[in-house]
Amino acid sequence: MSEANTSPRNPAMTIGVNVLALAIFWIVGFILVRSLPPIAVPGTLWQLVAAIVGVIIALRLRARPAAYLLGAVIAVMTSETLIALYYGRGALQGAATHFAVLGAGFIGVALGAWLVARYPLSTPART
Repeated sequence: MSEANTSPRNPAMTIGVNVLALAIFWIVGFILVRSLPPIAVPGTLWQLVAAIVGVIIALRLRARPAAYLLGAVIAVMTSETLIALYYGRGALQGAATHFAVLGAGFIGVALGAWLVARYPLSTPART
């Protein structure tokens, strides 16, 4: 590996890269929602596309906290879109539904991150 990939960043650089990744997500989402016609649940599909683009950009920038946050946003948006498509838009009204879906999304991403850190997917070969 090259030295650039293994050297730690200073805290200001880490914060800046994460803020940049989240800003790109917000700008892409704003442009998609404002300029394209609504598909399925109004605006949600374009926000989901923007979050996926944001995760890809965050991973490319090595902004792991932003990638985890946007991963949870993807889980939440996907769940809310499926609930709205299956049960109707009225099923999403109310704070209880939003907080339940939000909590499930964040807990799922946090659990996945913990499991991957604790039990890596690839193990080195034993000699």
